[in-house]
Amino acid sequence: MQQLVQLPLCGYNFTANAGKAQSAGFEFELDGKLLTELTVGFGVGYNGARITAKGLTPQPVGSPVYQVPDLTLNANAEYDRRLSGNWAGFARVDYSCVGESDSANNSQLNPLRRPAYEIINLRVGLRSDHYEFVVFERISRTSMRTSATPS
Repeated sequence: MQQLVQLPLCGYNFTANAGKAQSAGFEFELDGKLLTELTVGFGVGYNGARITAKGLTPQPVGSPVYQVPDLTLNANAEYDRRLSGNWAGFARVDYSCVGESDSANNSQLNPLRRPAYEIINLRVGLRSDHYEFVVFERISRTSMRTSATPS
């Protein structure tokens, strides 16, 4: 299992063997058409990735693998309607939530807990067999809490 290691005092990083890791979890996704013109989807995933054997990095056994969130969620909905012979109008919203994870970019001995964040993508447009015109907006929100994990 390779992880990024920061060299103190100089700001450079290198990749080192963190020993062994184990990841156990699940992923569930469901997509379907509620109506002829409305498609929806939902997903949830859990990933409990932990270091199981000591390597060359300062991560203790049992600590989370860096940059791997425990929980991810997503949902989407798209409404698509034929407007004329070759043209259809559509509107789509996608939502994603990525849970907290450890980041050792500051210190391997006292990693920061990266906050969870959410992203909402909005799309509205027209499409034909050959063209697509879209207006797109992305909204993101991050919790500003950056507390150190207990050691």
